[in-house]
Amino acid sequence: MDSAGNLYGPIGSGEYKYYGAIGELSPDPNGWIYTALYSFCSTFCPDGFNPPAPPIWDGKGNMFGTTTEGGIRYPQCQATTNGCGVIYEMTPNGDGAWTYHVLHRFASFKNDGETPLSGLVIDKAGNFYGATWEGGRYDQGTIYKLAYTGGTWQETILYDFPNCTYGCGVEGTLALDKAGSLYGTAAGGTGNCGFTCGVVFKLSPQKSGKWKYRVVYDFTPEGGGFQPFYGVIVDDKGNLFGTTSQFGKYGGGTAFEITQ
Repeated sequence: MDSAGNLYGPIGSGEYKYYGAIGELSPDPNGWIYTALYSFCSTFCPDGFNPPAPPIWDGKGNMFGTTTEGGIRYPQCQATTNGCGVIYEMTPNGDGAWTYHVLHRFASFKNDGETPLSGLVIDKAGNFYGATWEGGRYDQGTIYKLAYTGGTWQETILYDFPNCTYGCGVEGTLALDKAGSLYGTAAGGTGNCGFTCGVVFKLSPQKSGKWKYRVVYDFTPEGGGFQPFYGVIVDDKGNLFGTTSQFGKYGGGTAFEITQ
């Protein structure tokens, strides 16, 4: 939602059928008015398509988000022939229209991430963070940072998932706490689920400039559900909240809290 009460989000279908769109809902005395702001993919989809999560705002009224597909295609993109996804920005033109910009195409360099199934989070300095399902040094996914440096947007890899035992394949959008640490959920883990039980993880910035990864919680079917693939949120005290899609007392999943 913006300051005027308009709602924005990804739409499954757009002008070019199933490739998706970014839409706006504006309040009106007679109801709500829908406007398609941008439709993904006209030819070969170099600017991405299939947005997996709602865009987020910066401090200047611009929207930022990701697409799961489009962008750089095979063979640079190993994940799919449809392209490995992009990071985009939408800027208002001042007349109600918006302009779409591609900030980064995944698989742009060796060991870059591929196929982001989650959106972005932003810190106080205006840097963005996200995760990819595939790609990276071990092809188990990555956590990345996108920063405006030297007049251009540059993506750097903060963490390569090396082994599904400690998590791999992030789906949900990350969460950011007051100290600048990142939290998320991933597949993998040590539970007896064939690497589908899942984990909650924390990635913390270090004084050296590197980031430290650790598993906060390792799910099992017997221990409160499994498949926590929708990410977590963090409150002001550092407690984490999320959901699992299966098991629990009645087999239909759980809502959980993790306290420090």
